[in-house]
Amino acid sequence: MSFEKFASSLLSGVNTFGKEVKDADDRAYRRALLERQAKRDDLEDEARRLNIQKTKMEIEQGPKPTESEVKTAQNLQKLRSGEQILSDLEDEGYDPTQIRGDGFLDKAKSAIEVYGFMPSSFQSPERKKYETARNLISEGLLRQATGANAPTAEDKKYVSTYTPQPGDTPEVKAMKSSARSREGSAFEQLGGSAVRRLQASGVAAETPKEPKRQGQGLISGEAKADDSRSAAMKWLKENPNDPRAEKIREKLGL
Repeated sequence: MSFEKFASSLLSGVNTFGKEVKDADDRAYRRALLERQAKRDDLEDEARRLNIQKTKMEIEQGPKPTESEVKTAQNLQKLRSGEQILSDLEDEGYDPTQIRGDGFLDKAKSAIEVYGFMPSSFQSPERKKYETARNLISEGLLRQATGANAPTAEDKKYVSTYTPQPGDTPEVKAMKSSARSREGSAFEQLGGSAVRRLQASGVAAETPKEPKRQGQGLISGEAKADDSRSAAMKWLKENPNDPRAEKIREKLGL
């Protein structure tokens, strides 16, 4: 074979190889473009889906909550959390108002704990849970009423009014539970869309189940916790001159 033919054949082979490489690059480029477009389409579909969900949530839960509504929802969460702890303790058979024990020393220790003189490090796990619940309830109610931390005397007043105390009869404990439930229903109305958004996200504590009732003469006709409007109407009837009443009437459209 002459040199000219060899060179021509070699050049033809190089050109063919170069064309194949270019074609392969073109195919890889087109494939990458198609994959990027598919990913972009998937992202756009997901964005549309999320936007639809967001719009649906906004329709169901109402307009964006105000700062006041957000704070009310946070206070409601404290109140409901404390209420749930009390309910759990009751299910476990623990009564924070009762002195327990078989012998004198056990009863003396229990009395010291019940009346609040036992240092925290020596308290029973149940007592620690009760004090946590008591503090959550008091803080939620006080912050809603004052908007800030309150003096110790005011805190003690709320603890005594709304949580079980030594010497409380079953009727008194039931009255306090009803009072907490009514306050919570009022919070739900004042919290508006902030409460609905927290409940929908699973963050806000749900309304606790009704406590067990013992004896006779207990409060009857109490509105169910999940019927917040009915409970709020009842609260308005019982507290027409409360400073919060006007806002609740506005929420109810009265």
